[in-house]
Amino acid sequence: MKQVIQQLKDGKTVIEEVPAPAKRENGAIVRNAYSLVSTGTERMLLELAGGSLLAKARKRPDLVRQVFQNLKTAGWQATYLKVKSKLARPVPLGYSAAGVVVEPCDGETSLQAGERLACAGLGFAGHAEEIYVPRNLCARVPEKVSLQSAAFTTVGAIALQGVRVARAQLGERVLVIGLGLVGQLTVQILAAAGRQVVGFDIDPWRVDLARAHGIAAVADASEIESAGRGAGSRFRGFDVVMITAAAESNEPIEMAGALARDKGVVVVVGAVKMEVPRKVYYEKELELRLSRSYGPGRYDPIYEERGVDYPYGYVRWTEQRNMEAFLGLLAENKVCVERLITHIFPIEEALAAYGLITSAASSPYLGILLDYHLSEATAPPLGGNGNPRVVPVSSARSRPNRAHITRPAERPVTIGFIGSGNFARAALLPNLRRLSNVRLKHVAAAGGLSAKSAAREFDFEYCTTDYATLLSDKEVDALFIATRHNLHAPLVMAALKSGRPVFVEKPLCLNEAELLGIIEAWRAAPTAHVMVGFNRRFSRFTQDMLDFFSSCRAPRVINYRVNAGALPPDNWLQLPEEGGGRIVGEACHFLDFMTLMSGALPIQVFATALPADGGPRDNVVITVNFRNGSIGSLQYLANGDPLLPKERVEVFCQGSVAVLEDFKRLTLLRNGKRKVIRRLAQDKGHYHEVRAFIDAVRQGLGSPVDFGESALATRATFMAMASLQSGTTATVAPVVLG
Repeated sequence: MKQVIQQLKDGKTVIEEVPAPAKRENGAIVRNAYSLVSTGTERMLLELAGGSLLAKARKRPDLVRQVFQNLKTAGWQATYLKVKSKLARPVPLGYSAAGVVVEPCDGETSLQAGERLACAGLGFAGHAEEIYVPRNLCARVPEKVSLQSAAFTTVGAIALQGVRVARAQLGERVLVIGLGLVGQLTVQILAAAGRQVVGFDIDPWRVDLARAHGIAAVADASEIESAGRGAGSRFRGFDVVMITAAAESNEPIEMAGALARDKGVVVVVGAVKMEVPRKVYYEKELELRLSRSYGPGRYDPIYEERGVDYPYGYVRWTEQRNMEAFLGLLAENKVCVERLITHIFPIEEALAAYGLITSAASSPYLGILLDYHLSEATAPPLGGNGNPRVVPVSSARSRPNRAHITRPAERPVTIGFIGSGNFARAALLPNLRRLSNVRLKHVAAAGGLSAKSAAREFDFEYCTTDYATLLSDKEVDALFIATRHNLHAPLVMAALKSGRPVFVEKPLCLNEAELLGIIEAWRAAPTAHVMVGFNRRFSRFTQDMLDFFSSCRAPRVINYRVNAGALPPDNWLQLPEEGGGRIVGEACHFLDFMTLMSGALPIQVFATALPADGGPRDNVVITVNFRNGSIGSLQYLANGDPLLPKERVEVFCQGSVAVLEDFKRLTLLRNGKRKVIRRLAQDKGHYHEVRAFIDAVRQGLGSPVDFGESALATRATFMAMASLQSGTTATVAPVVLG
């Protein structure tokens, strides 16, 4: 299917052929009829992406700080590759659309095929022939409202939320500064609510457009006061001033203060400079309010992505209910958008639409729609290849790289890769591409654009949103799984059922029931094997430590401190049903490393945590007893400072000590002598881990890491959580594979 995207590396806007989106947990797949080009927001995105690296850095200093922090920890090469990968990822454009439900997601009962929906959200309601939209980011379109008009719903909800934040009373005067799309809808909503409204814009054409809807609007600032005075009444300033303009200057915020009445309200809806002039705002005791997008629920992933609604009685106007209210205004003809539509482009000519808003053209524009020919597109499948969720990547370089093959007669190992998130692109895919005689055939992701960009960046032959394609392809020798954590267990079991070796990024699974299911699938698949991505085992520093302690027969003491840093409580890693929480999702790494260093399996764990006041318990100390008498102590901490290196390991045994600092420096102490091993960049073992797995597949061997050991490290995290709950020591039962 076609999707309009923007390339960050050069700022170009292109129409890309990508796989149709996959169904997810809630919501529906929607065939777009129209989508609205936001001439304000999207133009700013285009200008940012089109600027030089220096210009981007000036506008996003927060990202520059992240780069410097990464340089300190990971080194220049890893940081360069990370930045390069970020710039290689295209950005989906568009956030306001309307169309028809093609297929509700599994278990979704609130949406039905054939229903007309208005859709919202960047990354969801984009300029694409088909979109996936969560249930809380869509609203049914009334019969009296056309899909053309419904495509304005997201922008209308932004305007409506601004009006709600303003709380203008009946009879109060409201000034709206800026008559772009949001401003035009704002003045109409205010007028429909019976408020005395004046619109201002320096563009006479936009002023005339507002007047055509019966709004008192002016293009000359000197006329604002007379327009606000009304018929013979005394003018004391506006009760409310709403800024719906987009400007880099401080003029709108200064004008608002000058024109507001004593103890008036200023509401900022648009993206403007906000150096508030203290004198006028103080002397008038003005109240400054900001309106956040299209209502409560915005930027809350639990509401937007997981579909958990807010109680109606406590949050009357969520973003979805604002969308419904705006559609109601359209149905009652209290708001009209037909005059706002200046251009309609077929999706094939979308680049002309962006050329219009980025050029210095003299012809006016405002509401620009992309048309997806819905009536013509309902019959044939998208993509034209029989499966709209699989797209060949014609620009992929021939794989494998023949220049590096030492044994030309040997058939390359063919890989199917599921997942294309940050970790996959930073740690796994670059190292897979480095290997000789490996054929990267399929990459799968839930989003078609994500799959396509990963395929382009890492030279896959096909991209898809249907992972079953990988399982059914007999050419695929092995599978990699690097999705969100809740998908690991079902995908591992499906891969084992297909009889293929599988590499799964940690954690192996999220609970004991899933672990038992994987073990059962492993028993039933004698030709397949599972390797869990416990990469620290494969660091060269790890091998140095194992060699150093090879002659020590006594039990060991291992201290592992992790300065993990804080995560927001609504981050997906913190959600038990998706990320498993940080102990299950991340601490398994370190429990596995301590298991390797101890030379024995864990038998008991005891965990304590700082009080969390109802939040995630991610400041945890876990003590592990191993079968050979060794003791491990893991301090997993979220309350530290990022300037402190993330990881430090100390191992003590028979007068010998090893101190590993953030996988960059290793100090070995014995008999009063010191040996220091340094490496310029962090070595956490990702390359050697991936190479070991591929070599095992090529040679027909089992997993380079004993599956029972990985399963036991996984079970130890479950027991640590049980210990946290009970306050007692928990026994780690052996994993029985036979």
